[in-house]
Amino acid sequence: MNVLEFAAAIAWPAVALIALLILGLSDTLPKSVDRLAGSLLSIKSSVEEFKQVSEKFNDRQRAVNESLEWLSKADSELSRISDVLKSIQTNTDDIALSQGDKEISEVVGDEEEVADADSSSKLNAQQRYNDIHRKWAELKDRMELRIGADDYDGRAIGAMARTLAHQNRIMKKDAELIETLHSQFKRFARMSRTKEEWLTREIYENFIRGVDRALKGLI
Repeated sequence: MNVLEFAAAIAWPAVALIALLILGLSDTLPKSVDRLAGSLLSIKSSVEEFKQVSEKFNDRQRAVNESLEWLSKADSELSRISDVLKSIQTNTDDIALSQGDKEISEVVGDEEEVADADSSSKLNAQQRYNDIHRKWAELKDRMELRIGADDYDGRAIGAMARTLAHQNRIMKKDAELIETLHSQFKRFARMSRTKEEWLTREIYENFIRGVDRALKGLI
């Protein structure tokens, strides 16, 4: 190795040594080391804080997941209860419908014939329902004529029939029939969405016979 090669080899280490000596003598190196140490401590502290935040987040996430699981179970249970209540309501409506139909039959029996009974067998549920409303409108009009416009209330057909019976203006059994028809008509309205399931030809014809009988009683 010649002199130039030796000088080149030691040049940078010498510069670094001189820089360290200068920094050390001027207290810059200790300050830099202190700042570095402080930065390292700050980073460590931040890491610890992050771990704590992360643990809290995980705890909250577990709590949220548990809440969601509980809500899912509660929703399932509420759906089951809702289905049970709907079933009870359906059964109750069916029982009331059958009872109303029976009460109408007990009063009317077979003494009233449905006009064009053969055609009624060809009607679908919607057509029967529309015809029931048409027939009920006839009864309301007759009731208004019988009791007078001033005392008429279309929402209280049954009550008005009782009033006429108390005044001996119609027979008691006709008033009771009108009350039964009114109750049955309100059931029809309440159950209109499922009329395809319950509005049979028999229920339809029985109601029409009942209205025809009530119309005669209001003459």
